[in-house]
Amino acid sequence: MKKVFIIHGTWSNSEDFWFPYIKNNLSSEEFHVTIPNLPNADNPELEEYLKFLNQYNFDEETIMVGHSSGCPIILSILERRKILVARTIFVAWFSRPLWWEANPILQESYKWEIIQKNCRNFQKSIYFLLFICSTIKLSFDVHGFSNNVPPGNFVTKCHLTMNSRLK
Repeated sequence: MKKVFIIHGTWSNSEDFWFPYIKNNLSSEEFHVTIPNLPNADNPELEEYLKFLNQYNFDEETIMVGHSSGCPIILSILERRKILVARTIFVAWFSRPLWWEANPILQESYKWEIIQKNCRNFQKSIYFLLFICSTIKLSFDVHGFSNNVPPGNFVTKCHLTMNSRLK
């Protein structure tokens, strides 16, 4: 069974945004969906989050989905843990400080080679979902990054469907 693991961002929880919709529509015999409520989400600390997330097992059947500051948390997990996941999907993500604030969940730098090694489809699966509306089959309009663009740059070139990417 494929596992979808969604990590929410700052000032959020498992019941915000599109998280319940994804969970309700993907939970089946084919997908097991987990959306943990991160501790202290209004005042995030990377090490606290990583310690909390150590209780979860990620493997080759895991699709990791991050929203906003949940994305750099996934980057840190992929860099620091000896795991191999199937895919990553990043929604409204960043890996560098935003101009208006420092962010305590960002690492100073990332070891992209290690991160890519720990995700089977990392380069082809970092997506910025600009428009999240769907049918019951989860056909999303998805804009992806081209393979030759370094992580952190937003380039919207290829159109894909979430449904085909999850399978």
